[in-house]
Amino acid sequence: MTDILTKRASVYYKAFNLHFETPFMCPELLPIGREEAERLEKVVVRFGRVPEHLERALQQWPVFESNENEILLRIVGVGNFLIQNGNKIIIEKEEGVSEDALRLYLFGSAVGALLQQRGYLTLHASAIKTERGAVLFAGDSGAGKSTTLQEFLRRGYKKLSDDTIALYLDEDSGEVMCLPSYPQSKIWQETANVFGHDTSKLRQLHPDMDKFALSTREHFYDHALPLHAIYILQVSDDVDEVTIEEVGGMAKFKAVNDNTYRNFYSYKLPYRQEHFKIAERVSRGYRVMNVTRPNGLMTVNELYDIVVSNWR
Repeated sequence: MTDILTKRASVYYKAFNLHFETPFMCPELLPIGREEAERLEKVVVRFGRVPEHLERALQQWPVFESNENEILLRIVGVGNFLIQNGNKIIIEKEEGVSEDALRLYLFGSAVGALLQQRGYLTLHASAIKTERGAVLFAGDSGAGKSTTLQEFLRRGYKKLSDDTIALYLDEDSGEVMCLPSYPQSKIWQETANVFGHDTSKLRQLHPDMDKFALSTREHFYDHALPLHAIYILQVSDDVDEVTIEEVGGMAKFKAVNDNTYRNFYSYKLPYRQEHFKIAERVSRGYRVMNVTRPNGLMTVNELYDIVVSNWR
């Protein structure tokens, strides 16, 4: 098999309303024409050497460092990623890393850091298009975000994002807007089993993960939408049916902050204030709900009914 990481792509790609110029093919991204690419702000992805440490670092940890303009990520078994100024990513990949594993971290952790540099509030959430606007499903790993998203797609809804959603404040309207990511879902074997996906026909995203790439191009909605509501999915041993409860007061701001994707990236950095501004607007003007399901029970149909009734 030809390693697509060694080829220069002749295709223009779009994600999060940005044009990505990459040195390799990216089957998970949305290909676009030259004219649209030229209208979008560009993010350049390149292979190269990255420094062992950042100059003037404000944070230094074993897996990442940051200063005002750069974030350095170290992914063991994959490589190092240097994210600069919200518009450039330099990759120093480890020998023998698979193309799928590299892109998994590029369009996960590295692009998540880049979006934060650009001032977006990034939530660890999937998102769908509804008649009221964007509805988000946040929660810890294992809470059911992927399964819930797949159920809504099965019922005809369009997807904005699978795992990470970028929010920004429209200064003209005052609305919090949600940017679409790209037309691929990352599903665990358990979710694939629920929806009848044969994982032997899907790309495994990492040799050490039971996680697979599922194309959702026919379900993808490629336009920004105003936020409508956020549903935080939880699992508990203390309930025997799906429950829903509105989050209010300062707990709402905390819930949004707690579900920020890699929120430690921006700690002590100037664009952290932009994130707080968006989170504060969400906590003042939008509904945030806790949705709790029983541990060990797959209640996706019940969850669907409760959530749809709530947002309407």
